[in-house]
Amino acid sequence: MDLSTGLASPKSYFISEAELDENLEAAEVCPAKKGAGVIHVLDRETGKEIAPDPEGDGSLSLGSP
Repeated sequence: MDLSTGLASPKSYFISEAELDENLEAAEVCPAKKGAGVIHVLDRETGKEIAPDPEGDGSLSLGSP
């Protein structure tokens, strides 16, 4: 995150399965879980949100992809 602007620059928009666990944990502990949020992990095949999934139903917490 750029502290002067408050904007994040993601390292990657697509992660490998080897990186999944650490990204799931980051999404779950991130304080910005709803709305625009900061970290969202989506299943590319189904389009469902894996984390943080605040509603627990796989629906996107950030609007349409």
